[in-house]
Formats: sequence, structure tokens, C-alpha cells
Amino acid sequence: MNITNLAENTEDFTGNVWLISGEQNILVDTGKGDCWENIQDLESIDIVVVTHSHYDHVDNLPKVLDMFDPEIYAYEPENLPVNSQKLEEGDLIELSGSEFEILHTPGHKDDSICLYSAENKILSLAICFSQKVVLEELIWKKETEIY
Repeated sequence: MNITNLAENTEDFTGNVWLISGEQNILVDTGKGDCWENIQDLESIDIVVVTHSHYDHVDNLPKVLDMFDPEIYAYEPENLPVNSQKLEEGDLIELSGSEFEILHTPGHKDDSICLYSAENKILSLAICFSQKVVLEELIWKKETEIY
């Protein structure tokens, strides 16, 4: 599994757009603006997981759906401009051959989630700094890599 930030060198204000590649191509958020240039160059996107519904994390979602037709997952699908499948606290979702647990982390936005892979010791934070207990347990005790 490889993890790449497709928004890293963009000029527009946008949330991170993480590409998890391996058995499948997974996007964690779709960002907004010029990060679309990096997204549209991909051969495929199988799944999109939305960490929360602020515009800088989902603005490119309709374009991604039109071009790639991926499965889309979100904690509160009704907040999105496209149809998606509902995620709940504690759900396990397979992403590119690895299992990730859904952690509901409201604070920044009521529908915020983080993704945690115990197997790979990976935590996708998006924006969940209000979840100090989650961070202390996962990072310090389990030596988790943060994305």
C-alpha cells in the first residue's frame, strides 16, 4: 500500500486529498480547485471516503463521480452533493487490501471521521484534534503513523 497526498503541491486552498494505492485506488477526500488536475490523471478510483463535508474536502466529488464512478462512503451522506453509502462509528472498511476502522470524531464538523488501520498502524486524521484521547492512545501507545 502506498499513500500519496494529491493536494501537496496545489495552489488553491484545499483539504488534503490522500490516494491509497495498492489492490485498489482509494481517495480519502476529493478536495477542491486545482488538485483536480492530479486526480483526473489517475487511471481509476475505486472508492472515495469523505472525512467530513466541508467544501474544501468535497468540492471535486461530483467530477470524481462523473469520471470514475467510484463507491462513495461518508458518515452523513445527506451532507454531500452526490449519493453515498453511510459509515458508522466502529465500522470496518477494506481499503486497498487493508482493514480500516471508522472513528467518529465530531468537533471540527459533526460528520468528521478518522480512519485507523491497526494492521498497518496508520491513522488518517483529516481534522480531529479535539479527539485528544484517540490521538494519545493511537499515536503514543501504538506508534501509529499519521496521515
